[in-house]
Amino acid sequence: MNSEKVADRIKNRIRNGERFIVASHIEPDGDAVGSLLATVRFLANIGKTASGYLPSGIPRRYEFLANEDSFLQETPEEDFDVALILDCSSLDRLDASFVRFLKTRGVERIVIDHHNNEEPFGELSLVRNNVSSTGEILLSLFEQLSPSAITSDVASPLYAALLTDTGNFSFPNTSAETLESAARLVRYGAQPSHIFTKIYDELPVEYLKNIGVAFHNMEFFPEFGIMFVSLPRDEVVQFDPSFDFTEGVVDFTLKARGVKIGALFKQMDGSFTRVSMRSVESIDVGQFARSFGGGGHKNAAGMSLPLSLEESKSFLLRQLKKLL
Repeated sequence: MNSEKVADRIKNRIRNGERFIVASHIEPDGDAVGSLLATVRFLANIGKTASGYLPSGIPRRYEFLANEDSFLQETPEEDFDVALILDCSSLDRLDASFVRFLKTRGVERIVIDHHNNEEPFGELSLVRNNVSSTGEILLSLFEQLSPSAITSDVASPLYAALLTDTGNFSFPNTSAETLESAARLVRYGAQPSHIFTKIYDELPVEYLKNIGVAFHNMEFFPEFGIMFVSLPRDEVVQFDPSFDFTEGVVDFTLKARGVKIGALFKQMDGSFTRVSMRSVESIDVGQFARSFGGGGHKNAAGMSLPLSLEESKSFLLRQLKKLL
């Protein structure tokens, strides 16, 4: 079934449904949070009952978008017609309790995403990997469903979704259509200066400390154009024990002259490391990450490795040399 037919079926399901639960991936980023907030509010504006599921809560960087919204942090007892799963490419990226909820309660799953999704897990899956963000896909759907329901408190989180997933409209995924979408969101009431300031200029002290730790532990391999930065758990645990303030740290690696691939290693424990990767336009780290159980986009991806911090760095360096 082609993308437009899937979109039509999703719109009909939204029109005909009554009770929706909206979720996204673990460790939610700006696109995940913005898309979830906007969808819950939009559904309420068109007369639906909608609950957002955020087991870890709103990351502090995006709390300003939440206003007085409340969210489920545990799987609910009540029934829902549809689960809208946003910005998530696989069941493995969902909270484990929520996956059990979906399977035991038999809730219909609708997936809306812009990542490469090799194993669709929704009854309906709208995946457009040539679009900047899930927020951009949702804007198009909302405009077709009910433009008058796109109030400023729907437009603002969607704008944040576009802004963060394009690196402030600087990544290669920023298209003319993306910029046109951003302009429409401003017309719906989003305030670019306010949103930019809250996300990029009012940084938590913990975030700045993580940047310092990561680049204190920098390793540069100039002959390959590879830069590694690391967050050893024992250096971070005193001020950021849950690694809540690390989104975007890896982006700074590409600001160094000569770097083609940058990677941030987060030591979750002695034998488990999370890796975030960035690359210049010509190098596909998304496909690379998928080959090791991860995922993402061509120039922004990640994976989890059942290895220590040092083992993870050695492993990744060996594999990246083969890629280059």
